[in-house]
Amino acid sequence: MRRALLALALLCAGCGGHPKRAGLEGIEDALAGAGLHVEGFADSEPRALAATRCRAGRIERIQALLCSYATDDAVRHGRRAAEAFLGDAPTGVVLERPGAERALLVLADRDRADRSGRALQKIARAFRADGAKR
Repeated sequence: MRRALLALALLCAGCGGHPKRAGLEGIEDALAGAGLHVEGFADSEPRALAATRCRAGRIERIQALLCSYATDDAVRHGRRAAEAFLGDAPTGVVLERPGAERALLVLADRDRADRSGRALQKIARAFRADGAKR
């Protein structure tokens, strides 16, 4: 019995790390895990984007709004509202999460932090790639 417990303890010692978070926080963790600088995310008012929940912060110094939705119809309404949210931003994009998660990531480069567009491309690849894994 002791040997079995010792073996189990050794196996679990290799498991390591923190448990993966679900939902929007899990998406934030995945973006940070892809090497992106993710900062300042906090809950934000979801009603304007027809969402069930939103979190606002910055990714690679670009203003970001990450929202989850209960239905596909809500995602469509949220996309239209998100495009309006971009407004006068010199560069911006609305990304839809593939799969069943029903999430939108809105990126608005209002401060012109990414003049080349490379950071937006990197964020988009990471957001879509992580969604394909889930």
